Amino acid sequence: MRMLQVLGRARDAAATVADTLAIAETPGNTALLALVHQVAAQLYAWTGPASVAREHGMRALSLAAACHGGEIAWAAHWAMAMLEGFTGDARGVTRHIDEAQEIADAFASPELQAMTAEIAIEHASVGGRWDEALALAERTIPVARATMPNPLLPRLLVWTGLIVLARDDMQRANTLLVEAWALSSADTHDDPGDDGLRGFENAHNVILAHTGMGALYLAQSDWHRALGYLERGLALADRFGYVAWAIHRLLPLIIEARLRVHDHARAEALTARLIAAADALDAVPFVFHGAKLRRNAAQVLEADGDMAGAVRELRRAHDVFLRLGAEFELRGACNQLRALGVRLPPRTAVQGAGTLTARQLLRSRGRALRIGQMTYQGVGDDVERRTREFD
Repeated sequence: MRMLQVLGRARDAAATVADTLAIAETPGNTALLALVHQVAAQLYAWTGPASVAREHGMRALSLAAACHGGEIAWAAHWAMAMLEGFTGDARGVTRHIDEAQEIADAFASPELQAMTAEIAIEHASVGGRWDEALALAERTIPVARATMPNPLLPRLLVWTGLIVLARDDMQRANTLLVEAWALSSADTHDDPGDDGLRGFENAHNVILAHTGMGALYLAQSDWHRALGYLERGLALADRFGYVAWAIHRLLPLIIEARLRVHDHARAEALTARLIAAADALDAVPFVFHGAKLRRNAAQVLEADGDMAGAVRELRRAHDVFLRLGAEFELRGACNQLRALGVRLPPRTAVQGAGTLTARQLLRSRGRALRIGQMTYQGVGDDVERRTREFD
């Protein structure tokens, strides 16, 4: 079941879960039943609906406690932390990460500790706590390189690469993201057939590697090459039902790239949704992604002659980029403001709380994106339908 998920064969995985549940529900199979529910929780966290994932996750935790299945309990907490992050339950994210970390420490398992840290890194990243995320990533990447070079390392490299890319460290970002691409083996096969990501060792790594390369070429102003990576990544995520990747990462980048190639017909249809999505991201808070969407919206507002609206969104984006040290995006926002004849705000950044320890970071609070509240008009009715289904 797990291997089918890794290979991108979500439908086969769901069928196997259903078949195995029928066997595991017979008396005396508590440990097997806990395992099946745990695998199901992880599967449906990616594909939706979230309510089904949560039901399986809670059942897995209950059964794991009954049979003293520590590793199953860790995996269930890991899946539930990911799920609560996608659906916006900040307390749930914190609670499940804490529980997963305690189990990983009890097992003294570098692998489980590194996988738990991955969620904390990504969670800190999208909340704008970049110094914290980078500090934990620097401690976790060597562990993953030594113990999990294929299943985990490519994702850690992408998470780290996206942060340093936003801070305009292009050389380091290129090194990280190109290595992630190579490790994922994303370029060794043509587009997959309808029956699965055959030939790819890990579907999630392949999709995320496309995201990283797309973001890299966006930062280098190579819009068409960026779209090539991003659209292929979206096609993979859509084909195999991994809704979370499509909405959480790929669609915002594709929207930006379309604006960059002056696809104004599509961009005008997206303007209201962009601002609404930015408000939702700020509330989560996915502060960096929200600010990027405001820059995109400002471009469209300016093209439509709404200069006041464009300045409003750019000022809000500028303040976020300045606070985060997102130099690449900050320069773009400043250039847009200058072009509109606006005097730039003073260059003073709000300092964060400082670097936390790994344990403090894993226990830190934040919110995550509520996917069900975000739809993107103009990028396909199917995406909107699956967004609602996921919630």
